[in-house]
Amino acid sequence: MGVDPLQQRRAILLSRPRRGAKCRLRINTSQAQKNAEALEMVAKRSGWELVNKSGHILWVVRKEDVAESLLQLQPGQWLSHIPGMHEACSKASLANAFKATASFWPRTWVIQGPERPDLADMLSSGFVIVKPNRGLQGKGIHLACSSDELQRALSDDVVVQQYISRPLLLDARKWDLRLYALVLPHEDGLRCWLAREGIARVCADIYEELSHTNAKRDTMHLTNYSLNKRSEKFVCNEDPGSGHRGGKRALSAVLLRLQKEKLRGAQIASAASVWEELGNLVQHTAGAMRDELQKLALDPSTWDGREEVVQAVHTKFSQSFHILGIDVLLDSSGKPWLLEVNCNPSFSLEEIHPSAGLAKASDVPRALGQPCGCPAHPQVHTHQLSPVDMAVKLPVLEGAVTIVSQLTSTDPTAGTIYTALSR
Repeated sequence: MGVDPLQQRRAILLSRPRRGAKCRLRINTSQAQKNAEALEMVAKRSGWELVNKSGHILWVVRKEDVAESLLQLQPGQWLSHIPGMHEACSKASLANAFKATASFWPRTWVIQGPERPDLADMLSSGFVIVKPNRGLQGKGIHLACSSDELQRALSDDVVVQQYISRPLLLDARKWDLRLYALVLPHEDGLRCWLAREGIARVCADIYEELSHTNAKRDTMHLTNYSLNKRSEKFVCNEDPGSGHRGGKRALSAVLLRLQKEKLRGAQIASAASVWEELGNLVQHTAGAMRDELQKLALDPSTWDGREEVVQAVHTKFSQSFHILGIDVLLDSSGKPWLLEVNCNPSFSLEEIHPSAGLAKASDVPRALGQPCGCPAHPQVHTHQLSPVDMAVKLPVLEGAVTIVSQLTSTDPTAGTIYTALSR
């Protein structure tokens, strides 16, 4: 798909400044949506400039904005969204990519069209999870353990996935890992870097083995922050360096805690060994997605039949990069399982603080620190900056932009939290 030699990379680097002038990296955030706040914070501490026109990097969030940005992309500019990645990250596409090779991918069935897989086969290992193909934030997820339950949950665009029945617990609660990976198109696939920091997302309720009586308790079995933040048992974490408290914790702190405590039943020798396994999982994930991504990026139906966009993909594919959110579960033996790949991981820095003492919401919704009655929480609450999100997400963004802007240097990861994964 186009050429991607080192010379092409050099041609895409930032323009050299005039003699005596200093070149500032300019990021176009006119389409950055909810990422704009985090990008503004990163730009301030890195000396970068945010602009609404042109720029070295066009920051795009919505899939519908990718086509127009791609058509406008000039030599020397980058697009923060790899064409076709939105489609490649759907659960059905991932199932197609991993069906023959991935031991870290739970057994998955794609429900599309009139044909239905054998329900008995799907339920042979016990409970399954039914997920909307393009669902977000835990919306529309069903747990099922009988043919009747499963039949009621099925629709024309869902996937059914094996439930990992023995998760590694943290403070007697189920939890998972949100990883961040930077990927760039390369002539032989996807070049990949893994951020050596992430978020541990912890359920609000004490874990019980999944059964008919507790299958509806989402805050016991589903780790999504958007679900658990609504629980009265959810705890905010004010200390990113602590792996002992909160519904969101810095992953590095949690892994160091696991290493020190040797939690019963967990075969985790060290934090370094876990990071190595996670790196292997991310590398294999990127490798497995390559063919599906390229096929979808060049499919006219991806772009509503617009051939000019397909042509732009051919010529400008290598001018794109992507930050993926990769969700992983560790089972009781310490084995990592890939749950999902998120095309647009949230870089929101806010968290919800419910308070029974707040009787009335202010007239300005979602204003930081002010009583709020928005649908994010059933009680009157405040929106606060999350210390954990700031400690994790800002370095993830800053490191990704730094790597993209200095690819031809000896070590583009210098000063970042990223580690290059070998191709």
